[in-house]
Amino acid sequence: MKVAGVIMRAYSYLFHFLLALFLIALALVTWSGGVHNLKLRMLPWEGATLTYSVLVMGLAGVAATILAYKGILRPVFFIWSLFVLAMMIKGYIFSAYIFAGAAEWFRVLAFILAAAVAAAGAWSAWKEQPANR
Repeated sequence: MKVAGVIMRAYSYLFHFLLALFLIALALVTWSGGVHNLKLRMLPWEGATLTYSVLVMGLAGVAATILAYKGILRPVFFIWSLFVLAMMIKGYIFSAYIFAGAAEWFRVLAFILAAAVAAAGAWSAWKEQPANR
């Protein structure tokens, strides 16, 4: 069981770190263009508010992931992972988001499942006993 826990924690760190880097890159590209025309229908914001919100979420995700990896503030990483999962479920399932077809629907379900597994890994990281030093 310990090997599975290590794999889940590693997956969770990698998933959230890459997601956060993607959010930062997306916000910076939009921001550098000077026109806040980013359209993410699964998120509740628009315009400049969306750009800055995506940037802040990305920075928070990187910080939470790095701190949790170092063994600091692991509960914050778990809360971050739950926030990501909740935003995905709310934004894709319980909103007016329109899927382009069945293929997109299954891609979104796979992404939500990946976030759920990452949240389980974050739970595992939180509950992990600190190493004796």
